[in-house]
Order: sequence, then C-alpha cells, then structure tokens
Amino acid sequence: MHIRTLLPLLSLLSFIAIADEQIAVAADALPISEQPLETPVSSDSSSIGISVQLEVVPEPVTVSEPEPALAPELESDLDSNLESRLESKEPLPEVTVVTEVKPLPGTVFSNEFVDDTQPRSRVIEALVMRINELRKKRQQLVDGTKIFNGIYATSDLTAELGGSEYGYALGLEWEIFDQGYYESKRDTAKTKIERELRYFQLLQQMLNRKLQEEIGYLHNLEAKIDLVSGRRLEQFSSEILSSLEIRLEQGLALQTEVDEWRYRKRSAKQTVEFHQLGKTASLSSESKVLLNRIERLKLKPIPELFLHAQERSIALKIQQTFIKMGQFFPDWKENLQVKLFVEQRKPYSGFSGSNNDSNQVAGVRVRLPIDFNRKRDAMIALDKQVYLEQEKAVRERLHQRITYASRHLGMEQNKLRHLIGKYELIGSKIELTERYREASIASLSYTPEKQLVVLALERMELSKTILKARISVLRSATELARLTLTDNVTELFLAE
Repeated sequence: MHIRTLLPLLSLLSFIAIADEQIAVAADALPISEQPLETPVSSDSSSIGISVQLEVVPEPVTVSEPEPALAPELESDLDSNLESRLESKEPLPEVTVVTEVKPLPGTVFSNEFVDDTQPRSRVIEALVMRINELRKKRQQLVDGTKIFNGIYATSDLTAELGGSEYGYALGLEWEIFDQGYYESKRDTAKTKIERELRYFQLLQQMLNRKLQEEIGYLHNLEAKIDLVSGRRLEQFSSEILSSLEIRLEQGLALQTEVDEWRYRKRSAKQTVEFHQLGKTASLSSESKVLLNRIERLKLKPIPELFLHAQERSIALKIQQTFIKMGQFFPDWKENLQVKLFVEQRKPYSGFSGSNNDSNQVAGVRVRLPIDFNRKRDAMIALDKQVYLEQEKAVRERLHQRITYASRHLGMEQNKLRHLIGKYELIGSKIELTERYREASIASLSYTPEKQLVVLALERMELSKTILKARISVLRSATELARLTLTDNVTELFLAE
C-alpha cells in the first residue's frame, strides 16, 4: 500500500485518541450524584450492609515549599553527634511499627451471640469430677486397709473311740502361704489392680460421653447461628421485596423477581420458626474472644502434644494395668502351706476325769504340693510380651491420631482464612459496583443496583459460613483436647 493511502487512516486514528482523552477528562470533572440507593442497610454493626453514599471531593492542588534550612551551628552539632555514634558503633534507636488487625464485623461473633446469664450445661463433666472425688476417697480407704497377718487362734477337743481317754488343746497358728499372709497380700494387690482397671474403663467411657456433650453444645451453637442469620435474611428480604413490589407496579421489575424474594423471605421465616422451637446455645464472653481469634492461634508442636498425651492417656494406663495383672497367674505357692504353731494340750483319763499333767508344744507344719507347673513362667512371659506389643500399638496409634487431628485443625484454620479473604473480596466488589452505579456508565451489560443486592446476599450467606467455620475449628480443637486429655482448649495453643 502506498504511503499517501495510509496518511488519512493515521490522521483518523489520532483524532479518535484525542477525542477519547478529552471525554475522560470531562467525565472526571463532572460532579457525582449523592442520591442514596434504594437497597436497605441494616443498623446492626454485625450485619451485612452496603454503603449507599459516595461523595467525590477534588483534592486541592498544593505546592510544596522547600523546608527551611537549619542554622549552621545546629547542623554542625547534628553532624558531629552522628559521626561520634558511628565511630563508637553505638546502635541507632530502632523504630517499632505496631500494626493491629481488626476483623471485619461480618466475620466474627457479635454480642448477639453472648449470654453470660445462662450458664452452660456441663452435666457429664460434673459427673466425671464426682467420680474422681469418690475414687480418691476410696483409694484412701484402700491404702489404710491392713493386710491379714495370717495368725489364727486354734482349739482341739479329742476323745478316744471306745476308750476313756480325751483331752483338749489351745494354741496359735501363723499361716505364711496358703490362707495366710502371702495369699492375703496377693489377693489385696490383685483386687486393687482389678478395681483400678474397672475405674480406667469407666473413666474412658465418661470422657467419651463428655466429648459428645461438647459436640452437642457446638451443634446447638450452630443452630443459634442459623437462627440469627435467618432473622437477618428475613429482614433483608422484606426490605428488598417492598422495593420490588413498588417497582413492579411501575413496570420496572419482573414478577419472577418478586416471586424469588418472596420465596427467600418465606424460607428465612421457616428457618427462624424451626430454630425458635428447638434448643440453641449461647456463647460466654471468654468463648467469644477465643472464637473470634481462633484462625490466628498457633498450635503447639506435635511432639509436645504427644508427650503430654502419653502421660495422661487412659488407653495406655489400661494396657499397663493388664501387664501388672500378668503376675497373678496361678502359682504353685498358692497350694503351699507352711504354718508355725504354739499349743497347750491337756489330756484326761477315765470317766472320772482324772487330771493329767498339761504340756506345751511348738512346731512347724508344712504341706508341699507335689505337682509343679513348670510352664507358668513361660506363660507369664508370653502374656507380658503380648501386652507390651499391644501397648506399643496403642502408643503408635495415639501418635497417629494426634498428628491427624493437628493437621485437620490446621486445615480448618486455613479454610477459615480463605473464607475471610473471600469476604473481603466481595466487599471490594461491592465498593466497585457502587462506583459504577454512581458513575452511570451506560455501556455496562448489567444493572449495578441488582448486582449490589446479589453481592450483599452473597456476603450475608458467606458470613454465616464463616461463623460456622469458626465452630468447625473449635470442634477440631475439642477433639484434639480429648486425645491429649487437656482440660482447656486454650492450652493446646502457644501463647500469643
């Protein structure tokens, strides 16, 4: 193509560019309307609202003046002080910048969820404490119980069959093994371990019930979130529906839009009525503070949590109790009888009962079983080995569960942070859509007013999701606290 043919085309493109630039400058200079949007704004600081006023004030152009110069003597003093500091290598004062992260109102629990006047139900926890108190009292009684010493008082009365000789004997016997001191000591220790095992099994069941009670409380708290969110949605839908009905009469809205918001209002009302009839839970002030910053808490290292869990694990204590019970396998000494005795014998002769001289006797009587169970020690060793291997399995499984629960808690925290970021993004979209609406840009392919309502509704639903995500993080922390037998959930996290 010849250069003369291109010149008119280049001139036209240059003219179009200059015209676009002038139009943009003129648009910036135009005043922006301050008329409010018909979209309702909730007065509650914790609810979802849309900013409806936008005012653009042109910034005055200021010309910066040069800063006045310092006096020569003052400037020389500053230079000399700086040089002396550099020569002495004295550190310059540090500047600390303090930043405070303020959460968005729709992403945290408001005072609407707090009620300190109604204490939280802790029936199972109270029963666990009661059982521990009873166990301590019983343990004191067991420790104060004396073992039977194996001493018996004996008496004999003998008579000669077909004769006239008879007599009696009085004495003391000390049984050492069978039915004596050794057997009593063994039975007492065995009974103590068996009762300790039953207590650990009962405690494990009660702690599982306590965990279920905690999970039930969190479910009731989620029901409270649904109730509060339903009320907000019902109010929001009512205000939008009132505006749409007026616009419908004016021919500026569709019947399908009105029907859609009527459905939203009816659905929100049904949700509120359902949860009002059911049971909900409220937060304490302390729990509110914990939940509102739970995504920023840092969990303690897994080795530290595992070490704490090993010291308090009920499952490990049960296995250790089984190992102790291995020593009470039937022993040959259970049939061994060794007794020391002291007796005074008094014989009589004839029916007249002539008295003969009495005598005192002391001695040892032994009853030794002939059948020995030589396989007992081998069986005890095998049982002990089985329980030791099972203890290792319980310990390893405990470590796996703590690792999984810790990672799951971290994933829930990460999910919560992503939801909060999405909430902030929707807020930015709302702010941008408000600017589009005020600017009245005719080339947009959608209506900014309708888009603002859609974004507000989306942010309202996301707010409920974020609050429930906080409950999910607390639920994961509660399950981890059950594994480590930590009394308070806050003890799982590092100090801020």
